[in-house]
Amino acid sequence: FFFSSRRRHTRLQGDWSSDVCSSDLNAEPHLVNHGSLSDPLIDLDAVLQTTSIPGVRFVSSSSPDATPAEAAVAGRAAVLAAREICDIVIIDTPPLLLTNDTFDLLDLSDAVLLLARDAKTKTVALSRAAQQLRRLDAPVLGIALIGAVSSRPGYGYGYGYGYQ
Repeated sequence: FFFSSRRRHTRLQGDWSSDVCSSDLNAEPHLVNHGSLSDPLIDLDAVLQTTSIPGVRFVSSSSPDATPAEAAVAGRAAVLAAREICDIVIIDTPPLLLTNDTFDLLDLSDAVLLLARDAKTKTVALSRAAQQLRRLDAPVLGIALIGAVSSRPGYGYGYGYGYQ
């Protein structure tokens, strides 16, 4: 997840069972629920981590020894706490069709941006994801193609140009 407070952003990792993104931002997993499953308590100041990206703060997933229920409750509590102090909260979730983590966070989302990786994401998977998001009345902004690689060398419309 990213949080923004006066143009400062924080990223909350929505894959509660992974710390993969932590290494990308030079952060460690520290998200801990100091309360109970029914009454979660997050010390957001203790888990907000600075990153090498100016103005961006990061909250990683729970520790690997946390149960899935503990991790999900701590994550939801972190999102709610972040929304109190930040202008923008970005939740980076695992792939939509692989886990329930993403669907568990939809009610906390103001908008959803679906990412599709060029030459990897299948059309049938995009169709299924769109169908599920429609069924849940998710506020979808759109889709972004990532990792696109041109199969043709060069660019343009076939015009030759240059100096002589």
